Amino acid sequence: MTYYELVFELIIGKEIDELKGKATYHRYDGITSLRITHPNITDGAIGITAYGTGFWYQR
Repeated sequence: MTYYELVFELIIGKEIDELKGKATYHRYDGITSLRITHPNITDGAIGITAYGTGFWYQR
């Protein structure tokens, strides 16, 4: 695994954990339509964005 692959893995894990925390804070049951983007900014730079839609089960 290259250095950048390791960095991607760590950052994506942190982004997903942050989304889980936000979903819990807003009392969502889960997140759907999870998207992870990583635009090419410039050589040597990494930008990762993760987003999704929180949902509640109909009870």
